[in-house]
Amino acid sequence: FSMASFSRRLWFFVCLILLPLFALAAFNIYSQYQQAANDLTATGLSIVRAAAQQQQTAVAATEPFLSALAKLPEVRTMDAAGCSALFAQLLKSNPLYVNLGAVDVNGRLFCSGIPSADVVNVNGRVWFRRAMDTGGFAAGEFEIGAVTRKRTINFGYPFSGDDGRMLGVVYASLDIERFSAFAANIKLPPDSTLTILDRQGNVLARYPEPGTWVGRNVKGEPVFRALFGGPLVEGVYEARGLDNVERLYAFTPLDPRAASSPLVAVGFSKQILYQDVSRTAALNLAGLLLITAVVMLIAFYGGRELVMRRVAALQEVDRLKDEFVSLASHQLRTPLTAVRWLNELVASGTAGPLTEMQKQLTEESARSISQLIGLVNELLDIGRLDQGRLQVSAGSADAAELVAETVGEIAPLAVAKFLKIETATSGTPVRVHADPRLVKQIILNLLSNAVKYSPEHGAITVRTSFAPRLVRISVEDRGIGIPAAEQPRIFGRFFRASNVRATQAEGTGLGLALARAFAEAMGGRVGFSSKENTGSTFWLELPAEAS
Repeated sequence: FSMASFSRRLWFFVCLILLPLFALAAFNIYSQYQQAANDLTATGLSIVRAAAQQQQTAVAATEPFLSALAKLPEVRTMDAAGCSALFAQLLKSNPLYVNLGAVDVNGRLFCSGIPSADVVNVNGRVWFRRAMDTGGFAAGEFEIGAVTRKRTINFGYPFSGDDGRMLGVVYASLDIERFSAFAANIKLPPDSTLTILDRQGNVLARYPEPGTWVGRNVKGEPVFRALFGGPLVEGVYEARGLDNVERLYAFTPLDPRAASSPLVAVGFSKQILYQDVSRTAALNLAGLLLITAVVMLIAFYGGRELVMRRVAALQEVDRLKDEFVSLASHQLRTPLTAVRWLNELVASGTAGPLTEMQKQLTEESARSISQLIGLVNELLDIGRLDQGRLQVSAGSADAAELVAETVGEIAPLAVAKFLKIETATSGTPVRVHADPRLVKQIILNLLSNAVKYSPEHGAITVRTSFAPRLVRISVEDRGIGIPAAEQPRIFGRFFRASNVRATQAEGTGLGLALARAFAEAMGGRVGFSSKENTGSTFWLELPAEAS
């Protein structure tokens, strides 16, 4: 390349690299904003659910409590003094309630835990009418307490005399202001609010500043329109709050069973919500700009020296390496073939009878020569792969026959270790669409590994399964297996697992790499499953010939 051409390409690739980085940075910033909003939404929903659950728990506890009060003699005999004294004592031990009282069938108050100098009649209150009409436990709506003058929700329960005739209703008042203490105890984030609104727009409870907001009607405010603008369900909205601050609101009905239930909403300031994310985003963006400037400087001033010359040097080294491997392999194969031939002549007794010791030595020599020739052939195959000269012949073959031939070739090695090789076939046989020579080489590599790493007197199973478009050949052994941490590297060149090296078993670490390359060149694939000290199953999948 010319230097001008190299510079243009270098700038192009720098921009190509930096553009995704900026896109990724923008996506990360957006994701951080979304994550912050999602986290706070989850927090807000958990808070309002807890508040609603607190209300529901209080309601659930009130029914049996009122049922017990309705059975007290002081209530059933309508003993005003005794009943009031008893209720006053009960209020001290039950902080959940701001008042306990009893009224007659006409709604006139005759008993109250909190003394009242006024004549109080609750005949028009919802809880009273419901209790009288149903003859059972009844809940009212949020109202100003007739005695306490606080915003409460009242619950009633009828009581009867000895003759079973209904005499009146005993009631309990729950204070909404306790939600302010609830909000304070859970330690909301800075500038957060907790508000309870009824459907008429009245603020029933508020944290913080309850004195400023409780009792006010905010029906015209954006937050009211947002929360009550749709069905009364749980959800999240963004709206301008009562204090004119943009907030993210999580809300839920205080009592999901009641259609007219007020909403409890917790609001988080968007400014507070996003300030940490904005700060982090600004720092990330500044760092990315700094990296961009540094990369540009390196590309401009150092690209030619740091890249061009080194690339050329590496290319030369790689070329020399390929030439050396190819030359050495070719030069080694001829004398090795001659040595093997001479060794076979000696072993056959052509040069004279051999002693037992000489026979053992020639056998050892034959094995070593075969290993060297196998290594040379593997190096030549690697060279062809790297140079794109691997020849793949288009053809087809009977997969079962290839397996049988390969098993026959590997049988002597298996017999030497007292191994039993079993074969199994399933499915309707179809021919494999691939180069038979390479398919056989892959099976041989997988089988030789299985034999090599299986203990003596073991078993190896070769399974061939056929499908309409696929042929699968698997080799299963019960050998030493592959450590889990090393399994991702098993198809790498010259890689041998640590437990394999510990056994000092012979091997180059090229067989599986070649098996994968051969399979992919034919449109197939190889894979495996393994467990250390249990065994391994390697499989080859190839396309079937169209019928």
